[in-house]
Amino acid sequence: MLRHRFLSALVLVPLVCGLAYLGGYWWLGFIALVAVIASRELTDLLQRGGYPPHGWVLLAWTLALIASGFWPRWFPLSLVLLAGLIASLTVSLLEVAVCGRLQNPALSWAWTTAGALYLGLSLAAFVALRRQPNGLAWLMTGLLTTWITDTGAYFIGKFYGRTKLAPRLSPGKTVEGSVAGLVSAVLLAVIFGLVIKLPPQHALALGLIFGVMTQVGDLSESAVKRELQIKDFGNLIPGHGGILDRFDSLLFTGPVVYYYAAFLLKEWLG
Repeated sequence: MLRHRFLSALVLVPLVCGLAYLGGYWWLGFIALVAVIASRELTDLLQRGGYPPHGWVLLAWTLALIASGFWPRWFPLSLVLLAGLIASLTVSLLEVAVCGRLQNPALSWAWTTAGALYLGLSLAAFVALRRQPNGLAWLMTGLLTTWITDTGAYFIGKFYGRTKLAPRLSPGKTVEGSVAGLVSAVLLAVIFGLVIKLPPQHALALGLIFGVMTQVGDLSESAVKRELQIKDFGNLIPGHGGILDRFDSLLFTGPVVYYYAAFLLKEWLG
């Protein structure tokens, strides 16, 4: 397992960083591909667990939200949110009225909405962040800090962890690993802060937020997997599982770094 994780990371990290460097349609296409696979994984497992979202509505809404991060003038976020809410609810009601297939349209609508907002808004942040001034530096800060925080927490927890952090959600997570992840996040944020000329107090704050949100994202998806009684969302990435297993923390830290960067840019520009 450890060997597979290492080899997968050896391929994926340079690939993702390279696409982030290229930016533009390369980065947008990669994020859209992640959205397609993640939507499929989420839809399949929710249906298997008895929570039936509308898969194609979830996917279309997710992609529209990502488009709002890349073309905000053509896809205003408020319009995409409103259109998605109306479309998903309409489809749920029509399936009952016309086809008679759904027993609980409200539940189907709720899971479709939750899935689209979770994936769409989170992934849109990565697209929008890359388009910001100094966006590549901010994006790399988010990606690398999240990955290294995850790695530090994993190895320290695996080899030195003794105290369970949240056994009901994720039996493998330990307090020792959590602390190691938090320390890694703060140190890396300070280092990257020097690169992007971030004031020390902001670098420290961002590191603390990263350290917490990385683990909240991990535990949140662990809670979903425990509810569905599965180990992984998929098996696409050897040693890691599915796309959602690899992006669980990033889906939380991406929006954090985007809005933090937007806040600082607004502050600096007055």
